[in-house]
Amino acid sequence: MANTVRISSIRTENFPRGNRPLNVGFGTNFAVVRGDNGSGKTTLIKAVAFAALDKDLPIIGLENSTVAVSFRKNGVETTFKRTTKRSISRFSINDGRVQKRTYQTRLHGFIKAEHLKFCLDYNHPKRLDMSNPSHLLKVVKECIGENENQRDLARFVSSISTGANRHYNNATRATGHAVNQMNIRYSHPTGQLVMTGPHDVQSISLSHTEKEMMNLFVRIALCEVVHNSMLMMDGYGALLDATVEPQLQELQVDDKRESELLKEDDDENELMLIVELQAVDELSAEELHIEAAGEE
Repeated sequence: MANTVRISSIRTENFPRGNRPLNVGFGTNFAVVRGDNGSGKTTLIKAVAFAALDKDLPIIGLENSTVAVSFRKNGVETTFKRTTKRSISRFSINDGRVQKRTYQTRLHGFIKAEHLKFCLDYNHPKRLDMSNPSHLLKVVKECIGENENQRDLARFVSSISTGANRHYNNATRATGHAVNQMNIRYSHPTGQLVMTGPHDVQSISLSHTEKEMMNLFVRIALCEVVHNSMLMMDGYGALLDATVEPQLQELQVDDKRESELLKEDDDENELMLIVELQAVDELSAEELHIEAAGEE
């Protein structure tokens, strides 16, 4: 797909202070990151936020840290590195020193910090509720992508906004009301994720197909039951913890067949990669075990 961006690797040093270094590589497919408490799952996600200059990331313990995130875009890898020494940040792109403004401008071609609000909690569960509703709706549309779900979302927002206009004269506030009323949940009996509004008005129902996997990830990340799961947004690959692994395994059984038909001679036809992390006293950074899902 044109302009596809994937995170290819994440490397950390002293992030946060006193933590072991991590150097994890990802394939061209989606990736599940799992492991026990303290193994570094959340550290990987916060590392991306650190490199993406997320101003809401708590800086405690990050005064002398290094994070390098490599992106693969259209087959070309670009590495963004941020290093802090006594809380002063230095930036580089492909090991070349750059100013913060240049770093930030180039980085926006790969990932934006505001998109991470869907994946990171920072111990503030109400983050989405406090977000600007109009901006939130814009990001939701970006996550859904240019497909039939855009039309479903538009119809849903329109129907809810019509009702909201009875109470709000301002169109923006009406849209904000619609966004705040959205409820996204996973339906176990049907194996679908459904977005509903007041009075259970259904808007979006997603089937388990390969082309909609990232839509599924977005909705799982927003689902209250698994709001602490780790995730990279649509177009940036995916990192999830074991909370949603059973659903992903179900996806792979059906979608792998189609993928194999399309790529019979391709060794990288797995739909996702499982990255196994263990606690620091069990495994060193150099011994991280990475295996393709479905292999023995």
